[in-house]
Amino acid sequence: MQFVVDASVAVKWFVVEEYSEVARELMVSDQDLHAPRLMA
Repeated sequence: MQFVVDASVAVKWFVVEEYSEVARELMVSDQDLHAPRLMA
């Protein structure tokens, strides 16, 4: 499965806030992660 990650998800990888753990689980998963060109 492929996911498009926006800035709000990327921030959760570095800042502890609500749903940070879920965002980190997504980051280490085997899913294909994509970002809008603005973030890349």
